[in-house]
Amino acid sequence: MNSNLKSLAFNGEDFAFNPMTGQSFSINETGEFLVKELIAGGNSEQLQQKLQDKYSITEQEAFLDVEEFLIKLKLYDLGV
Repeated sequence: MNSNLKSLAFNGEDFAFNPMTGQSFSINETGEFLVKELIAGGNSEQLQQKLQDKYSITEQEAFLDVEEFLIKLKLYDLGV
């Protein structure tokens, strides 16, 4: 697990802050949900299932959403 990801702080209003780097990020409710699931130990497949359950989306939509999100995390040095 990336320590930068674990250190993210959320303000509950679409904003995350990494105190280790000083970076701040815009993040929506789904992104915050996914980050918290990753921190709790979830893997890609588990995240996909949780998205399907929470938002009633298809397996393909969940797969694409999770993969895109994981790529974005890596771009911000928050990848797992």
